[in-house]
Amino acid sequence: MLNDATSKVAASLETASNLAARGVDISESHEVEHFFLGSTEKITKLERSLIDAGYSIDDAFELKLEDSELEEEPMFGLLVSHALDEDTLRNVITACCRAADLANIEYDGWDVDVSRWGLEATPNEEGE
Repeated sequence: MLNDATSKVAASLETASNLAARGVDISESHEVEHFFLGSTEKITKLERSLIDAGYSIDDAFELKLEDSELEEEPMFGLLVSHALDEDTLRNVITACCRAADLANIEYDGWDVDVSRWGLEATPNEEGE
């Protein structure tokens, strides 16, 4: 198993708790970017797995990193709308880890644009 869902969920719940403490309504649906490391072919397989599991993907995109030569695999983001409450995060993160394992790629966590609430990101506010 390449992706440890238990640790990813724990980090995600901590992040969501920090956001809630800063006034973000985590029960509302938010645009969340989930990040994966893998080839285009593997990302396509991952997308199919998540869609088959009932998730709706709003967008898929490749990230151009400044130090891309340091990355062994390209990084892709999938934009998905969902709440950040405990049950939703547990289900989504577990599904992302399972789909990533099936596609043999790494799930690198998630991010949400906190600037829409007038907040600045802190180092702990990226789901691990």
